[in-house]
Amino acid sequence: MIVNATIAFDQVIHNTLWIVGHFHQMALLNIGLVIFAALYYYVPRVVGKPLYSEGMAKAHVWLTFIGATGNSALWLWQGLDGAPRRFAVLPEHYDATTRAALPFAALLAVGQLVFVWNMAQTLRGAERRAGDAALEVAEAAVLLITLALALGAGALGFYIGRETAPEKTKTVVGASGGGAATTGGAAAQPSAEGKKVFASAGCGGCHTLRDAGSSGTVGPNLDQAKPSLARAQETVTNGRGAMPAFKGQLTDDQIRDVAEYVSQAAGG
Repeated sequence: MIVNATIAFDQVIHNTLWIVGHFHQMALLNIGLVIFAALYYYVPRVVGKPLYSEGMAKAHVWLTFIGATGNSALWLWQGLDGAPRRFAVLPEHYDATTRAALPFAALLAVGQLVFVWNMAQTLRGAERRAGDAALEVAEAAVLLITLALALGAGALGFYIGRETAPEKTKTVVGASGGGAATTGGAAAQPSAEGKKVFASAGCGGCHTLRDAGSSGTVGPNLDQAKPSLARAQETVTNGRGAMPAFKGQLTDDQIRDVAEYVSQAAGG
């Protein structure tokens, strides 16, 4: 039973962003922080100059930890939801979680800027005067302002994305049963409506289907698989392997249309 569960889980996350999130979490926070620690320890000793700011070093480590952990967590979440890896642009129903990662990416970037500044000052031999409280306050203020701007930009981007994103239930012009107008008042063929749904739902990003002009390689080649109507409809509705379920994202009519289209057009 444990073996079967492991195989099923592997099928779900195979070739998804779960792999990307897991790798980056290990590479940056397991290996990367060790490298940073070594640099903080050895650089001052090699150049014979004191570390410019221990406080900035601590800020760098915390910013890196929080930024990388939050970003990787959202990749893991998207991977479990079937988001494919090696995509420059994910299908649109992953837009919300992608925007949610922006503040964490900003924190990660700010942390590295803090690291570069600290190392540059160390190599220059700059020394902070122990009694210069004004300098301490100024640096802390700059850091806090930078963090506030990064978080604010991320929150604004997420809000704008949420307000302008399409509805979860995708509306396709001319979808059968949806009450949308059809060209010239004539009822469109199911295959034509299904082709529109195939394009708008991002199916071509994962599947190859000659009739749709798509060449995705994440999922099965539909021209070769030639799924039946029943199998295509069941797969679109409930998902299969790394493919997410579209029940709740597409209407029943849209699912039927795209399943009819795939079963008719595959191999054509």
